[in-house]
Amino acid sequence: MPANMEMIASGRASRATCKDLDPGLSVSIVILIQRDDHLGHQTRPLPGDAGAGPLTAQENAARFNCAARYFREWLTAQAAGGYLAYHASADPYELPPEQTMVLADEESPFYQPPAWNVPAAMWFDEEKALEAFRTGRGVACGEHDGRLACGVAAFYRNGYSANLVPQWLPALDGVVAQLETGIDVADVGCGHGHSTLLMAKAFPNSRFHGFDSYAASVEEARRNAATAAVTDRATTSFASSPPCTTSAIQWLPHAMQRKFWHPAAR
Repeated sequence: MPANMEMIASGRASRATCKDLDPGLSVSIVILIQRDDHLGHQTRPLPGDAGAGPLTAQENAARFNCAARYFREWLTAQAAGGYLAYHASADPYELPPEQTMVLADEESPFYQPPAWNVPAAMWFDEEKALEAFRTGRGVACGEHDGRLACGVAAFYRNGYSANLVPQWLPALDGVVAQLETGIDVADVGCGHGHSTLLMAKAFPNSRFHGFDSYAASVEEARRNAATAAVTDRATTSFASSPPCTTSAIQWLPHAMQRKFWHPAAR
């Protein structure tokens, strides 16, 4: 097992104990874990601790401009849960390497904190979801709480960075050669444009057109393209009715393997 996967496995050991508990209690524990992880991300103590070495609660509180009493209680809870190492001899707390990959390294493909925006958005959308179940009307993408799009985009960004260009595209026969020569590419459901920009940077001879049905995501994707200086070959447009959905694309390989597609499409 690669070293990074060993660290991930050991870092999740405390969470794995949930499977041995009563299901209702397990759900409560997971919710509490999500809340505390999100709190840490919002107050931003963990990114600053990455590689900083052991720090006392007072030192941590001063670094991140937080109340020392609350900070100590929060750090103690994280140490009890196995997320932080506590050195009783000198009273400092330290973020272990495996936890750093998941909680503090914002460039790590395993970085998790942005994901907690997704369940938070679901709580904020509770009334909309109830109304949808009562009326059958549904909830449009743009009607969701903004945390949903931001959380999804940030959560997937690092995974795209680690896999899209070096692994996923080369797995498609002949695609990389075409991208290097120069073709037009549609990135349907592009969100904040992270996947679009990665391809635009890697293949400057091609032109990439992102489409999304959420106007706020389209604007964010355009800002990201400007920051990355690839607006000459990466554009993003609003599409109220995209030609297909990401779910359809995700299931396409399974449909082809099992021959579930419509005969007329052969």
